[in-house]
Amino acid sequence: MTLVMLIPFEGICSERGVRRKATRVLRTEIIARADEVLYEKPVTVSSFYRDRSAGGSIK
Repeated sequence: MTLVMLIPFEGICSERGVRRKATRVLRTEIIARADEVLYEKPVTVSSFYRDRSAGGSIK
């Protein structure tokens, strides 16, 4: 069995090329994730209720 990998070397052989490619990929990923959560309702600490932390109620 022979495994052949075709890797385009143009523009990624140098450190600068690798950095540019990584920046492009990461920028796309970060923007896509930001677009997904941009309009979500924020979750705050005070939005949770716990019986054991009733806020100082005296029994």
